[in-house]
Amino acid sequence: MDVGCGHGRISNRLAEHGLVVTAIDLSREAVAYAEEDSRKRSVDVTYQHWDMRHLRADWSETFEYILVWFSTLGCLEESEFLPFLHDAYRCLRPGGILIADHLNKATFLRREFPIIETHLLEKDVMINSTNFDMYEDAFVTERTTIIDGDIKRDSAKNRIYSIKELKRYTEQAEFASVSFVNFAGSTASMYDQRFMVLAHKS
Repeated sequence: MDVGCGHGRISNRLAEHGLVVTAIDLSREAVAYAEEDSRKRSVDVTYQHWDMRHLRADWSETFEYILVWFSTLGCLEESEFLPFLHDAYRCLRPGGILIADHLNKATFLRREFPIIETHLLEKDVMINSTNFDMYEDAFVTERTTIIDGDIKRDSAKNRIYSIKELKRYTEQAEFASVSFVNFAGSTASMYDQRFMVLAHKS
């Protein structure tokens, strides 16, 4: 399952490689875009407009993997984080793995702010301007999207959890083990811009 699937960039590519994928996102617009892209690619992905903070009761022990990408974990408030991990644990089959990527604060705070990023999705555009809020321990992004000529502006906060916090929360959610690795598969370090969280269910 792809949690916080956005425009389906990962979900549809996983399906192209033969995986059976369920994908959820809180944005109806993002789900509609992802579904349209899946049709263009002739792949079958089960997309649902759903809130990651309340995973469905009938998903218990359904998934081999739960993928939480593009720092989606940081969208959760601290009070929501442990309940989500308990839910993810419940939805994984025995031996399943929660795989998440997360921003590395040690690396990002060495950058010059604001961070300006431009993303092109065919003819659509997304522009992000990001600053760091030291009181909330979070990155705050002001986002401008242009889709089919329509301009929309919003903001998003991304909480940065430390490895110590992530380890404590996954242990409290009863995962058997958790590791933190970079995208080369080595142990994460302060020099990695992002790292992966691999939490294994027994």
